[in-house]
Amino acid sequence: MTKLRSLSVLSLILLCQAAAFANDTICANTFITGTHENVIVPPGIICVSAVHIKGSVKVFGAYIAHAGTTVEGNIDGESGHLFVWLSGFQVLVLGNVQLKESASSEPSGYASGTEIRGDFKWEKNSNFLFAHGGTIGGNFVMEKSTGGGEIVGNGIQGNLICSENDLPPIGGDNSVGGNRDEECWGF
Repeated sequence: MTKLRSLSVLSLILLCQAAAFANDTICANTFITGTHENVIVPPGIICVSAVHIKGSVKVFGAYIAHAGTTVEGNIDGESGHLFVWLSGFQVLVLGNVQLKESASSEPSGYASGTEIRGDFKWEKNSNFLFAHGGTIGGNFVMEKSTGGGEIVGNGIQGNLICSENDLPPIGGDNSVGGNRDEECWGF
């Protein structure tokens, strides 16, 4: 079984590398700095950044964005990723953040001061969502998840959508410019 798992992980890493373009950075170390076109986080890797990313971040492992990180594109937690954490102060994502089908029990989300100018989408995850004190320029969506979550103190310019979750999220003190789903109680 270990041999089969090793082959599966190796296949995913090779797939990630094959999908990468010449200017993409494969995060093989634990900490990256500087400026990068796109960043790919392979399975089993925990990538920590304090960088400027001109494109997007594809997460198959785990990704932590520290203060001073700007992502001009999107952050996508691909099916089977471990977790994504945006540490707050001076973390800016100009595109969307989409986290789906996590394979970990580690919580994901963002801390106070994080700014996401597009949508934040949390879909089919079994881990806990922390969404505290961020600014979302588009919609905030939490759906078909089983791990629960806290959505507290956010400025959401679009809609706040919570649907088909096993554990409804808890929250409060959110400013929402659009509509709110009834499942997002206490908001």
